Amino acid sequence: MNQKSELRSQMKQVREDLTEDSRKEKSTKIIENLKTLPEFQKSQHVLFYYTHGKEVDLLPMLGDLEGKGIYFPRLTENSMFKAMPFKSMDSLDPNGYGIEEPEDDGGEYDSKIDLVIVPGVAFDEAGNRIGMGKGYYDRYLAKSSCTTVAVAYQEQVVDNVPVEPYDKAVDIIITDQNIYRCH
Repeated sequence: MNQKSELRSQMKQVREDLTEDSRKEKSTKIIENLKTLPEFQKSQHVLFYYTHGKEVDLLPMLGDLEGKGIYFPRLTENSMFKAMPFKSMDSLDPNGYGIEEPEDDGGEYDSKIDLVIVPGVAFDEAGNRIGMGKGYYDRYLAKSSCTTVAVAYQEQVVDNVPVEPYDKAVDIIITDQNIYRCH
């Protein structure tokens, strides 16, 4: 197992070991920190992610975002995703990974997105991240110039994340205890 895979496995276990109450409390604090972020306050079109498993849960904040366009990823061919507007929880359907996503209405919204909220398994203070290993966010961020904000439990921030040439760092990491400005 390489360094990245080993760290991914360790950090997924760290996330698993948090109690449900702890994850809920930490997610609430992360939402509070995100709402204070000037980049988030100024954003008009935000690409969220649908919480899967033990990830930071941002779904409770969706009802408080009056005036913002809310988007979720929808998987496409070639191991990519595109932003699609969020209409309601009822309008989402699970993809092949069991992650809820909006229907493809045929529109092109990626150019509207001015802030991407990025999930992950491990992060370092330089903004490097390890995701689930499929590279979806690295490919998406490679073609985007908008602000990128990762959300994580403080336990997911480590000293050093191994990086590959294709890995894309995030601009800001928000945890339940800190806000890291990475570049």
